[in-house]
Amino acid sequence: MKNCIVHKNRVDLLKNLLIIFFLMINGFCFSQDNLNAKEVIEYNYQTNKFDKVFPFDEPFSIKIVSIPSRIGWMAMDFYEYDSKNEQSKLVKLVTTIGDDVKAFKPLEWERGTPKDTTGQIVVFPGLKPNKEYLVRIRTGKKVKLTSYQESALVAVLKNNNEIQDIINNTVRKYLDKPFEIADLSNLGIKQADFENLARRAVLEVNKNYVLEPIDQVPHLQKLAVFMNSFKEIEDKTTGMFQNADSKNGNFISEGSKDKYKGLIEEFQNKLKEIDWATVQDLNELKVIKDNIFGQFSSLSPVQKVQQKGVEDFIEEILPQRDDWLNVITKNTIAENTNDIGNLNTTYRTDFVKNAKLYVTLDLGVAYVGNIDRVLSYSGVNIYLRPVNKNIPLERYKGWEWIKTRTSFLIGVTMSSIEKENMRKGLIGNSALVLGAGLRPVPFMKINGGCMIYYKYSNNPLISQDRYKTAFSPFVSLSVDLDAKSLFGGVGEAIFK
Repeated sequence: MKNCIVHKNRVDLLKNLLIIFFLMINGFCFSQDNLNAKEVIEYNYQTNKFDKVFPFDEPFSIKIVSIPSRIGWMAMDFYEYDSKNEQSKLVKLVTTIGDDVKAFKPLEWERGTPKDTTGQIVVFPGLKPNKEYLVRIRTGKKVKLTSYQESALVAVLKNNNEIQDIINNTVRKYLDKPFEIADLSNLGIKQADFENLARRAVLEVNKNYVLEPIDQVPHLQKLAVFMNSFKEIEDKTTGMFQNADSKNGNFISEGSKDKYKGLIEEFQNKLKEIDWATVQDLNELKVIKDNIFGQFSSLSPVQKVQQKGVEDFIEEILPQRDDWLNVITKNTIAENTNDIGNLNTTYRTDFVKNAKLYVTLDLGVAYVGNIDRVLSYSGVNIYLRPVNKNIPLERYKGWEWIKTRTSFLIGVTMSSIEKENMRKGLIGNSALVLGAGLRPVPFMKINGGCMIYYKYSNNPLISQDRYKTAFSPFVSLSVDLDAKSLFGGVGEAIFK
């Protein structure tokens, strides 16, 4: 009798394996067809919004709607965005799915006919799950920088060599041949040259930034104040030696005049040597100043005024420099720089919808050791990462291969496991199914684990009200319940 039962179980197992094989054949057809169904995300140019979140791991298209007639070209740049660390550098997106890593290229649309109000951009695969992406749209439309973007731009501009050269070259040009700053044109900074310089500086920070036409008068006014301070100190130091003679009380000895004259020349030469764009202290000038006035046994009222003038220059010149840098970088350049960016994600903010990406339902048949039976069960698979079922599994490599193919299983048997005086169900008359599985193809899993139920004692003298928890190992094949809708009437018959 026992042999007959075992033989029947083997026949049932073979029958179920044939059903699984049938599903695999049809499933491969579905999998191939599904690759051609790219999702379309709509971007409304007028509202500046996407209509849904980005899919992950698969190619998709962006359909641009409501494009104004004045826009003839549009480009989108994708950046992976770290919302936890706004100061992290945005890195242009590259695709890592597949054998090749493809370099980023701008995604572009160009108007075909004057009446076009809709365009399409095909996005390559590679967006990661649970990530935010910043999409920059380059068109004629402008958006002000955020406070963070502006601060970051100003910090970089202050260290830009061409901007630093403006102040150093102007100072050296003036000190080599002093001139009157009658009007701002005397500074020799042409509008066109300055705009080109500013545009280059902005593009070095971000190639997607756009610089609007700028007014350079405010920064030239600050530069003129800065240069007038050099004119005043030049006049003071040139006249200082002339005041150190007998007409003013002979406060300096004849033997010290040559040294005094040399110190004044050293002070003037040091003005030319200093890097005025980056210098943070003027201690060298302070030392020379102290040596100059140290040559006098006492100071006349005129020399006290001269000393105060030099000290004021040393104290005020760097704040004037910083004032000019702030105006040229923030008020003149950064405030006239624009950017266009839209933030979108590969996850939904709705908890239930997002959680469904981690969980699938399936139906399986298992051969259970100890019980020596084939049992059907239904269960829940829980994955280590969100799973996009549209993606062929062979595209995933390395750690992603493991996370997208393996899952934990929890379920219950669909038929009773109870047997008088031997077994009792843990959940009603069913056993609890716990295990883990591996997906060889998108819709089918091979599983292993244990079934948990209650077992009665073999001793007939012990009350049958007393039983203990028992564990029986199993191996199984299961099919994703989403496959039910794929096979029409056949699927309904198998899964009903």
